[in-house]
Amino acid sequence: MLDKAKNRGTPERYLRNLNVRWFQFNLDDLNEMPFLATEAERYSIAKGDVVICEGGYPGRAAVWRDSDPIYFQKALHRVRFSNPIHADWFMYYLYFQNQSGALQQHFSGTGILHFTGEALARFRLPVPPDKQIRELVALFDKVRCMSLDLRNVYENKIEKLESLKQSLLHQAFSGNL
Repeated sequence: MLDKAKNRGTPERYLRNLNVRWFQFNLDDLNEMPFLATEAERYSIAKGDVVICEGGYPGRAAVWRDSDPIYFQKALHRVRFSNPIHADWFMYYLYFQNQSGALQQHFSGTGILHFTGEALARFRLPVPPDKQIRELVALFDKVRCMSLDLRNVYENKIEKLESLKQSLLHQAFSGNL
């Protein structure tokens, strides 16, 4: 977090909860704060790292796919796997746990929920054989893409219906119906 007493180092872009979405990052609104060169290892995200929200929307996660590293604030967790295929598996597992409501058992707090580092360290990830992980992740990716396509079709239909409604209202109130 920004610390006026620390305020030394080179200004670097960094991620915060707001930037982490399920499966992706919104980089439209990045802030900068100074980081010392000695803090790079501790506060930077590299390609293949899973970034997880601690608060705000606890558990929400995405895999950093950019070759350029980026910094992150302390309200996010970084998970780095020695086997890169485990990153997507973990992200999808978190998502399914979130959708089922099971992830909430790992949160603390009453007003604002948190997925603390301690809770994350206790979180158990089932790890099937690599071949099975690759197949399942490919299937999940395919289903997610199909879901996004369907959502786009739905949103386009809603826009067209709204446009038609406005046109009909205009015609009706101008006596052209």
